[in-house]
Amino acid sequence: MQRNNIRLAIHRAHSPAAAGSAGAHAWAKEQTSRNTGMVLTLALNYGSRSEIVDAFKAIVTAAANNGGIEHLKIDET
Repeated sequence: MQRNNIRLAIHRAHSPAAAGSAGAHAWAKEQTSRNTGMVLTLALNYGSRSEIVDAFKAIVTAAANNGGIEHLKIDET
């Protein structure tokens, strides 16, 4: 990256799984931040659990608006 003057940009999921690599990502971005050539952008996601939870919550909200099922607890478990 340095030899080729490439700056690194990282967009990552905000999740417990992503937190473990945050330090490495920050270090890599800082090390290449002054490079002026090409920008390499990585868009990272660490699974689909949050998307599944969000989709299910939307389904439950729609159902609740049509008669209700508020007693359900929705989370990854």
